[in-house]
Amino acid sequence: MQLCGTDTQRVNWTGDCLVVGFFEEAIELTGELTGDLAELDTLLAGTLQELIEEAEFKGKAESTAVTRVGGNSPIRKIAVVGLGKADQLSLETLRRATAAAIRLAKREKVKTLGLTLACSGINDPAATCRRSPKP
Repeated sequence: MQLCGTDTQRVNWTGDCLVVGFFEEAIELTGELTGDLAELDTLLAGTLQELIEEAEFKGKAESTAVTRVGGNSPIRKIAVVGLGKADQLSLETLRRATAAAIRLAKREKVKTLGLTLACSGINDPAATCRRSPKP
């Protein structure tokens, strides 16, 4: 699988599956999506928030959940991957989360994968970067 970086914001990304990384604290503190994640959720007709709730996703390191997005969405599937606790973020954490996302993509037979993980704002658990590597 080939990965490449792009500066496409997640609300503008199109492809088979978009995976969004979440810290445990982001799920515990907010309980609902805010900022561009809320905008993405609106674009996906509430599918992201519904996935988090129905899968009882807590953001634990390497945990994943995926669902299909209906209708004429530019994204076929939306998925989440846990990043664990923000204060324990490391390159190894990001590597493991990326590996979990790639395993999920292979299992779901995804050809185009967008991946957005935390890369800054460690003091803000809701912060994630806007990079979307595509194979």
